[in-house]
Amino acid sequence: MFNKLIVNIIKRVGFAGQGDPLALPEKLHLNIKEYLSENEEIRCSIKNHRAVHYANNWQDKNTFFNSWCILTDKRLLILRNLNYVKIFREIHILNINDYSIEKSEDNIVINILTSGIKDTIEFSRHLLSHADKFSDKFTDTVKHAKGKYMADNQGIIKLECPNCTKLVLDDDKFCSNCGSSLA
Repeated sequence: MFNKLIVNIIKRVGFAGQGDPLALPEKLHLNIKEYLSENEEIRCSIKNHRAVHYANNWQDKNTFFNSWCILTDKRLLILRNLNYVKIFREIHILNINDYSIEKSEDNIVINILTSGIKDTIEFSRHLLSHADKFSDKFTDTVKHAKGKYMADNQGIIKLECPNCTKLVLDDDKFCSNCGSSLA
């Protein structure tokens, strides 16, 4: 009876009293909106155990614990502070060359490869069910973004006009070729 009561309390309060690891704190949610483009929307977020950036130069390798991963329809942002926006890594979805998701009983690890640079995001045991949802959303977002967006020679993200198929800037409201609404 007592154990059942404790389990119910933990479910209502969140894991170990920390709240829902998938829900951005209100203050952070408001602050992150400043960093998003007009058409960019948050798909999922999670507080992770550890994020590791393996740069080409070994001196730039960096690790952050208890950071936030914010997945938008265009980018993966890794914040290195839990209360305000301090971006540790910004990975554009279209720049992801390859990724893998390794799942075990103890953790889930997402490895992301962009232009020879590897990033690893690790989730500890107490976040496994939440991390599983996040990794599924990550996979769906990468597939969707690679099918919807393209990058020109300068790496500028563009969208195909649904009417005339000309490439237009993602933030454009109207096609510069045919004038169709892109909203």
